Amino acid sequence: FNSTVYGGTKAAILAMTKSFARHYAKYNILVNNVAPGAVDTRMMRGSLAEDTLQGVIDTAPLKRLGDPMEIANMIAYLCSPEASWVTGSTVDVNGGTLMI
Repeated sequence: FNSTVYGGTKAAILAMTKSFARHYAKYNILVNNVAPGAVDTRMMRGSLAEDTLQGVIDTAPLKRLGDPMEIANMIAYLCSPEASWVTGSTVDVNGGTLMI
């Protein structure tokens, strides 16, 4: 059940991002969404057993957790003038974990 609720909320965020981006574009307001993967934080390390954490790392294409600065750098980019034509997008910052 938890994965259903989690998936539903993620889908809602994707839809809201596109809807808000379309609505606020006329005001030149950009709306984007950053979807981080497993990031090396105290919360991540504190919520998973060591073998589970190692399993997350082992299944990641880059074989590591993300660094919090890697997420911050994407957010900084989206806030910069260089991203002035990016709106309604979800940027997956997950080291390739969710490649399809």
